[in-house]
Order: sequence, then structure tokens, then C-alpha cells
Amino acid sequence: MKPTPRELLDSAARTRVPEDLNLYPRLSRQLERKTFMQTLRAKPALLVLSLLLALTLITGAAYAIGRLSGFIPGFGFTSDTSTVYVLEEPVQVEHEGVTIRVENAVSTEDKFWISFSLHKKFDPERLFHTGATVILSDGTVIRFQAGQEDDLDVAPHKASYEFPALPVGTDALTLHYEFYIEDGAESWSVDVPVKLRPIRAEELIPAPETYTVPLHSETHDGLTLVLDHVATASDKTILQVSLRFEQPGTSLNAHWDITLSGDDGKTYPLTEVMADSNNQSKTFETLPFRGGETLTLSLTAFPDAGNLPMSVDFPLEQAAFTFDPGSNPQVGQSWKMDEQVQVSGYMVHVVGVKQVSSTELLFEFAPTPSVTGIMLYSPLASGSTGSLPVENAIFTASLSFEKVPAQPITVSVARIGYTASGKWQIHWQAPAAPEGVIVGPTNTPAPTAAVFTTPTVTSSDPLMLEVQALAQNFDAPLQQGPGWVHMIKETKITPRPGQTFPPPYITSEQWLELDAEGYVIRSIWTDKDKDGNVIQQSVTIGNYSINFTTGESSYNEYSRYPFSTDMLTQDLIQAAQYQAQVTREEVPCDDGSPCLLITLFDAFDQGIQNPGEAQLITGMGRNTWVNLNSGQQVEVQAFSRLQDGSEKIEYTDRPLMLEKVDSPPEEVLKVINGVVVP
Repeated sequence: MKPTPRELLDSAARTRVPEDLNLYPRLSRQLERKTFMQTLRAKPALLVLSLLLALTLITGAAYAIGRLSGFIPGFGFTSDTSTVYVLEEPVQVEHEGVTIRVENAVSTEDKFWISFSLHKKFDPERLFHTGATVILSDGTVIRFQAGQEDDLDVAPHKASYEFPALPVGTDALTLHYEFYIEDGAESWSVDVPVKLRPIRAEELIPAPETYTVPLHSETHDGLTLVLDHVATASDKTILQVSLRFEQPGTSLNAHWDITLSGDDGKTYPLTEVMADSNNQSKTFETLPFRGGETLTLSLTAFPDAGNLPMSVDFPLEQAAFTFDPGSNPQVGQSWKMDEQVQVSGYMVHVVGVKQVSSTELLFEFAPTPSVTGIMLYSPLASGSTGSLPVENAIFTASLSFEKVPAQPITVSVARIGYTASGKWQIHWQAPAAPEGVIVGPTNTPAPTAAVFTTPTVTSSDPLMLEVQALAQNFDAPLQQGPGWVHMIKETKITPRPGQTFPPPYITSEQWLELDAEGYVIRSIWTDKDKDGNVIQQSVTIGNYSINFTTGESSYNEYSRYPFSTDMLTQDLIQAAQYQAQVTREEVPCDDGSPCLLITLFDAFDQGIQNPGEAQLITGMGRNTWVNLNSGQQVEVQAFSRLQDGSEKIEYTDRPLMLEKVDSPPEEVLKVINGVVVP
């Protein structure tokens, strides 16, 4: 779905600093680091192609509890190495300008898995369908059970597929891969011969014998965190964790991660190396341990790890009610209802229905204990949308039709949303790393050191040169010599209907350590709400970052960048690239000193309707005020322009404090020094 203007603004608001400092590019997995104009102009990427059979969507799949032999990098854990075959060597086939390279394949007693890359960049405007089959030497064709592919406009294009188990001893097969355009105007396929061989002992990270039975957290509201498997090498420890649900059809409707901490107060790195396609199991790599360290694995999800958005699906015949719109329903007509529907352990209270168009009915539900959302189904309907909470706590769900029926409608409750509350933690003893067990790397290596630089001004535009000169004048004293820069800013946000995050008011505090040349070498970023509660925190050391709130950790693209408060220069560069409107005006600042007001505005080709808002949005813009005496960019204000020409303020950023000090408070250093870098 195309992002709403509010979503675009949220993205733009949180992408105005280097990525290793900014928490928000990881909130929804993931907001890209783009400037204001890039965010507005960027076309939505093709959807990640997830090819899942019903079998792979079954919730509460069986969890192995017997002894596992170990972990195969790129594939996962396996229980019987005597039946495991792996790719003999990578194989590459070129056909009609497209190159496919099979890079990994593993055959076990329960499935066959293969991964490959496709070296061709397809036209993102054209819709492709893809698929893979395996052909055995006797001509048997095996269709995939599950698969995952990158966007088709990315080169190289990565793909992986799972198939049912191959006959024992299979050492040769053919991968048949094909695609076709939806209208049938073009099709293409290629056959890649694949040879397999038995796995060797040195290609497996062994599982310690003491970790043959999964450990698990306490169960809260039907959700349990499980430490399924552990494997140890001399240079790494591999952990597989999963979510287990008491009731089939249950899902966690949020990106989740794991944090690893010790009783010594340290936070240990976890790098995700594998994840299943249904958001229920993940495999992480961390450091080797001496053995016996007391560690805690904690489930985390943004924005509140203690209150997780969940949903559970029900058989359509389990809970239903009837709505009769009468013989002549009209657009704008409303019906009052008082229908209570018992759905397993949940009570749903229908209080009204509105016909919002000739094809859509909107059902209203009163708040009831535990229920946070509804998804409906009717055999007469052509589609449905989930609930959207509103200010008075009434929430809604809609059904779409070719035309609203003039007859009684049977409506089923297909899905219930609820909140799981609790703390999901697993306490365990680390196994000792063995000697001489070195297996190929499973994590992404640290990127080559690079320097993130502020944009080079190649334009002779007087406004561009004026803005950069002002920014350099302000930043110069802060960049001199080693020390720490302490910054606090406030962000005021105008929530859209149904928005629960971000909150209307946020303060963001940063501590950045600079070296003698003015480059940032360590930093901590903390977001708080209006009551001072921490809602997100991250630390960056060199080019390694860890987000304590989401649990994610990774290497950043850049290891060094000079400190700067200037974001307007890059905005102007992008505005010129995309031919956005730019205006300059001298106005008084809030304190009466002279200010330079720069306005960027991008008009949409056609208006966009935001849910819950009366007018179309015809464009988006941003105002930046620069103090002409100091050069500081003292305020940033994003706005939407509405159909009637008026403007709606979406968010406002203002600096509250900016200082250079020798050292931060002890509690800040304690958090930074508590991060163990891989």
C-alpha cells in the first residue's frame, strides 16, 4: 500500500541525522535513511515476494526437543548428520542475459532448502510472478512448500526455497526456475544442475549435550519465549529462539527481537543470521563464552515490550451475527445495534453500522475487556479491513461489496486483536566455547571503514552557499578538539486519527564523543515522552550500534563522520534535484533576533486522502528557521497543504540545549561502557 502523507512525514522527521545515531529508521523495519524530498518522491518498492503454503502458516508448529547435532551456517539446526547432504560447489547458469547462481543447498531428513542469486534488474513497473521446482534424475517433479525473494528490481536478486524431503541419498537434481509477466506477454525459465555431497564434520557448529531440551520463559496471555537450540564454536555462540502460542491461529503483530544481558550488567551483541518466514523463529550469533556466565534472554518489541499486539484467528462458523440493512440502504445511513457476540474467551459488542459508500459498510464496536481489534468476514463481501481505534475508544471494521446488499447479511468474526502483557525472559548458563572448532562465518562482516561526509556543494546557488556558511559558523566551535557534545531537542507531533505512536511530545537527548578531529566515535540517543519515561534508547560505538528498545544490533555503513547540526544543506540539494519549490524570507526569530526562513514544498500530482481526515492533501513541505546571528537552525516545521489551500502542522522540532563538555554524567558512561562490541 502507498504510504500515507502522515507516514511519509514520520519517516522524514526521523531521518534527519546519520543512521547510526537515529533510532527511528528501525521502528517499523525499516525506514530508509532518506532526506525530505527523497522520502516524498520515492516510489514504493515492490513487495517482498513471500510464497507460503498453508502448511507453513500453521501456528504452533511442532518444536523438536531431542538432541540436535548442530547448526549448519546458512541453513539452521539439524538432528541427524548421517542424512544431511550439502551443495558440492556453487553452480552458475546464464540464459538470455540472466545469470542464476546457486550458492547454498542443504538436504535433511525433513526438507530440502536451496538459495540462489539472480543477476538481472527487472523493470519495477511490471508485475512478475516467479516460482521454482526441483526435478529428480528419474523425472519426478517436486514443488516448493515455501519461498522468499527480494524485490525484483534489486540486483543481485536473492531467493531461497524450501521443498519436501528428498529421497535418502539424493546427490543430483535440477533446479527449474521461471517467471512470467501477469499478462502473459513474456515468460522465461532456466534449468540449473545441482550436485550434493554428504556434510563434513567441520561444516557443522556442534550443539553442547547439556542443551538438548529447550528452555522457556513464563507464559503470559498465551505467549511463551523458547530457547530452542544452542551451538558453540571457538569464535561464536549460535542461539535459536522462537515464539510459542497456546492457541492455534495466534500471531504477534509486531517486529520482535531479543536482548542478551549478563548479571555483570553487560549487554552482549546479538546479530540475527536467520529468520523464518512467519515471524515465529529467529537465529542469532553472539560472542563465545568461557562457560558458566549467567545470562538473560529478553523478548522485546517496539514500542512497548511489556504490552504486545496479538491476534488470533477463528473458524468462520464459530462466531457470527446477522445485520439487516433493509430493502433500500443509502449512503450515509446509520443503524444502531446492541449485539454481543461471544468469540471463544472474548466478548465482542457491536453498537452500530454506517454505510460510508455504495460499496462499504463500517461496523462499530464498543470497547470490551482484552479486545483491541476486529476483522470481519461475510460470504457476500468482496473484502474487509481491520479495526482502527478512535479517540472515544470505539473501534471499527469494514466490509466491502460490489454493492451493499439490500438483504440480511451474515457477518463472522474472523480475527480478534488483543494485548499480551508480561515479561518474557529466559535465564540460562552460557556453555563454554570449544577449542579448535572454526566454521565459516555466519554473520555479516564489519563494513570497510569509510567516512560519512556532509554534502559537497557544487552549486553556485547563493542560498545554498549562504545556508552552508551559516551552518559552518555555528558548528565550528563544537567541532574543535576532543570532548562530548550534549544535545536535547523537543518534537511536537500532531497525531492522526487512530495514531498511538509516536506520542504527541518527545524529547530526544544525545551525547556524542568527538575525537581531536571532530569526528564522532561514540554516542547514545535517548527518547522520552512528556512524563520523562524512556521510550527508546540506542548506543553507537564506532560503526556498531545496538538499540536497547527494539533489541536490534548491527554494523553501520559508516564508521566515522564529522559532527554537524546542519541538515538543511542536504535538503536544499534534494530540493534542487527534484525541482521542489524553495523560498527564502528574512523574519524575526522567537527571541527577536533576525532569522532566515527557508521553505521547501513539494506538490503532489494528485491529492491523497488520509484516513479520518476530511480534506485531500495536495502537497507537503517543511519550514526551517536559521538564526542569522549564530547560524543555528533553531526550528524545523513540517506541514501538509490541504485542498482548500490551508496548511496543517504535522510536527515541529526545536533544540532545547546544545553544549560542549569534557565528559558526560557517570550514568551515561555506564550505559555506553556496558555494551560489548563484537
